[in-house]
Amino acid sequence: MSLDKFFRDFERYSNEGDLGSLATCFAESFVLATPEGQQMILARDFVAAMAKRKQQFEDMGASKTELVSLEERQLGEAYRLADTEWRFGFAKVEGGNEVTARSTFLVHMTDATRIVLYLPHGDVVKTMGHTKPQS
Repeated sequence: MSLDKFFRDFERYSNEGDLGSLATCFAESFVLATPEGQQMILARDFVAAMAKRKQQFEDMGASKTELVSLEERQLGEAYRLADTEWRFGFAKVEGGNEVTARSTFLVHMTDATRIVLYLPHGDVVKTMGHTKPQS
């Protein structure tokens, strides 16, 4: 599977709220790297966190998740580094209702392509906290 197809599927699962399929994009355990540090995450625990985040997004009037850009680099035979930019649409935000965020992924490219490292460059929920919700 191409990396573009992999992330287009990821985008579709996000928009459909298909957490089960979204979880299959991640290895059984993977590294989550944030400014606070890194930790190993079990995919099954990540699904529970994604459900809470989905609810937060819905509360903010989430309308879409869109992959804006994807730049990839081969790392050895089986891995690709993916630098991505995402656009999130929110209906309950006064003035522009879109937020963009960058993320980097290390993807193991096998028959079962999976994310083994996820590095979000920011927090969409915190970014949205700096905007004024519509009444």
